[in-house]
Amino acid sequence: LTNDPNFEWHLRNLNNYAGISPLVPDRCKDISCIETEVGAVPQPVGHGFNLFGMPGDFSPPSRFVKTYFLKEIAMYNAPPKTERDATTLATAIINSIFIPFGTVGKASELDPLEFTQFALLKNPKKRELMFRTYDSMVWKKIDMKKMGSSLAEGAKSMSIPLFDGTLGVQDITARFL
Repeated sequence: LTNDPNFEWHLRNLNNYAGISPLVPDRCKDISCIETEVGAVPQPVGHGFNLFGMPGDFSPPSRFVKTYFLKEIAMYNAPPKTERDATTLATAIINSIFIPFGTVGKASELDPLEFTQFALLKNPKKRELMFRTYDSMVWKKIDMKKMGSSLAEGAKSMSIPLFDGTLGVQDITARFL
């Protein structure tokens, strides 16, 4: 996810967001609320205030904080019960920190534009790796158990193109005809 600043810095930075909670804030329990013509105040308006203050920009610190808290809060409120649930949750979290091409400013004309070129999900227990690319959000899976001698030390190096020119779009029009 990030290598700058270093991992220890990111861990310490989480302390700046200690107010983020898996629970909806109820200010009338924490502090005195007053009754007004609009009801008790202060109270959160709508949903999502448990995440109030969570950063949303594309800087490495913000993406680290967002990833950490989304995972931890989801695990608290609705831990995945199946592998499908876990993959769906991981995908949703990755989607929330996806960097669209051209949105991150360049420090100089020589800097390349930053974007999320690819995403990875690993399942160590099943020895599977899934990846998707910027231009195709369809997950592609590699089952390492089936790779056999292809993974042995000294085996021939292999590569596959990440960007295959497709968008991963599937035309399902025929289902409606």
